Amino acid sequence: MARQMREKSASQIYHVMLRGNERKNIFADNEDRERFIAILKRKAKESGYILYGYYLMDNHVHIVLNEGNEGISKVMKRINVSYAQYFNTKYKRVGHLFQDRFKSEAIEDNLNLLAVLRYIHRNPVKAGMVTKVEDYQWSSFNSYIKDDGEDAKGYEDVLNIYSSDKEKARKLYIELLGVDRGEGFIEYEDHDKERKKEQEEAEAERMINEFLEKEDLYSKI
Repeated sequence: MARQMREKSASQIYHVMLRGNERKNIFADNEDRERFIAILKRKAKESGYILYGYYLMDNHVHIVLNEGNEGISKVMKRINVSYAQYFNTKYKRVGHLFQDRFKSEAIEDNLNLLAVLRYIHRNPVKAGMVTKVEDYQWSSFNSYIKDDGEDAKGYEDVLNIYSSDKEKARKLYIELLGVDRGEGFIEYEDHDKERKKEQEEAEAERMINEFLEKEDLYSKI
């Protein structure tokens, strides 16, 4: 069966999901997680893509980025190859580390970008792994609430949607994460739940619309 064409994003922004081959873990310890995050940041400098967010689980990863000039497939190949080489060398293994084809969905506007970032940052709480978003070490959330040096461009771009005043923007970002609504974005296990996913995405965007209108920010979206 021929592969379905990947949906192209006019904005060049994508929500990407990587999963371990045969659903096996791609992180065995915190050193692995730290290396993957370091690769995300290093490849952004080398390739010119803009990193907006990430969320690491044991056997899969969510990433939100602007592909830049190289294109999403080349960007993801750079990330995959670099991390797989590290992992295979460390654990003396051979073969594919990641499932053959990463999943992606196009993010076409600021509203959808805010919704997907809220989704990935809230996932550890939703999964019962932590009680507060900031307690989860392996997501980009804490980079939004502190100065992150030269790695901060993507985070600052998002915060500027809320306000040019950085502290106000961070306050609004944290407030939005605390508003509890159901929402759904790409997951590997949800093939038979597309209708529910669409309903949850629509509800998430409706809630964010209400929030932005309340804060008089809607004209920036």
